[in-house]
Amino acid sequence: MFYPELSNYKKLFFPYESLSRTELNEKCSKYPNIDHSYHHLTLDEYLKIYCINDSVILKSGLIKFFKTLSDLKINFNKGSLTCGSIALSYYIREFNGINLNLNKKYKVLIKNAYYGGRCEIFGNQKPDEKLLHFDFAGMYQMCMREELPCGDWYPSHNVNNVNTPGFYFVDIEYYNNIPILPIRNNKLLFKDGKLTGWYWYEELQAVFKLCNVKYFKIKCALLSRENGKALNHFIEKLNSLREHGGLKKEIGKLLINSFYGRLGLADDLVLLKLKRSLGDETSYGLIEDFYLVKEKIKKIPKSNIAIAAAITSKARLKLYSGFMEVIKAGGRLIYCDTDSIFAAFKKDNNVENRLLGEYIKFDTSKPDTVLKDSVFISPKTYGLILNDGSEVIKMKGVNTNLIRFKDLKNSFLKKESNMIIPSEVFYTKNLTLSKSYVDKHITLQGYNKRLWSDGVFDTKPHTIL
Repeated sequence: MFYPELSNYKKLFFPYESLSRTELNEKCSKYPNIDHSYHHLTLDEYLKIYCINDSVILKSGLIKFFKTLSDLKINFNKGSLTCGSIALSYYIREFNGINLNLNKKYKVLIKNAYYGGRCEIFGNQKPDEKLLHFDFAGMYQMCMREELPCGDWYPSHNVNNVNTPGFYFVDIEYYNNIPILPIRNNKLLFKDGKLTGWYWYEELQAVFKLCNVKYFKIKCALLSRENGKALNHFIEKLNSLREHGGLKKEIGKLLINSFYGRLGLADDLVLLKLKRSLGDETSYGLIEDFYLVKEKIKKIPKSNIAIAAAITSKARLKLYSGFMEVIKAGGRLIYCDTDSIFAAFKKDNNVENRLLGEYIKFDTSKPDTVLKDSVFISPKTYGLILNDGSEVIKMKGVNTNLIRFKDLKNSFLKKESNMIIPSEVFYTKNLTLSKSYVDKHITLQGYNKRLWSDGVFDTKPHTIL
């Protein structure tokens, strides 16, 4: 988006697909996509201009970005230039109404209730079904406008219900095909059965309303002394920027989306550093001739993990409400990811273009609402064919242009363990650019957040016994 919104300098064409070192001395005229004004140069000369041009785009874009912030009177600390830090600095100066100095002991406890977004596969589309997709618009900003715990906290060991805003450490046994409470075991999981953990009170209330609870005991709680819509005016102000469109819209969106995460910043920060030689450190990779190492530093940043945890909890509950609306309308959940839902319906169930409840409306004017075909393999690994026939392949770390939807789906349905995708890898060593080819193995049968219960068409939750 830097060009043309933030910079007057246009991105140049780079011949990634066919570039090799032997071609560096050839004329740019060999590449028709390179602008004619550079055809008299060698590729080596052109690539230097390309790199300089990228740096100019970045510099001029950043200058304009920060000038726009100043023009909008969004004050920020010039020593902290991440979007989250800019948003927090602006909030503190103009709207401050939350406690940004939580007791360290409470921070440690609340951290256990700070979970992220939900990403799961519930099944796959059957031949007699149609598949529809829905994205929540501004889910997190909706949550940020609600009542949040904005003051101090106090512990309680003598509480017998979850009616007071706060975080509760509980033992619970409950059952539901779509569990509500998250647990963390390297990744975010949703299991039913017997659980112990810290949870925001609204999630526990939802469990009692929607699930079969066999046992429940509150071991202790951290309760909020003050609750209110402390972020409402802040969100309204940033939303007013978005209404102008263009760069102001993007600034408003960036600051909103990064703010709640910045509130969850931990006291133990990890810095990434480059070192020429290793001591006792562990290397996490090479960048040219430098080792990438991690260094922990102790810092007490202004933050409020309680608000961040409450916001993410509210977002998961909104997603869950969307689940219920789909099911009530006769649908079957297929896949979800934080703020989006894929659902299958019988072909004669006319659910399109009508509000199913408070949130879900499958708007067919959007190009990715109606899907012709799909295959869901694991979180963030799937393939789609849109209504216009175009293919969408989602898969991390590979060139998805090399994958055809038909091949991906057939391999998955045949229970093949993996797909092999040839991939180019560029790397530098001693200032020399090299290219190698590696085979990346994409696991097709490794999904384990839920259990496949009906071939590839349905899953059920893991149960903790």
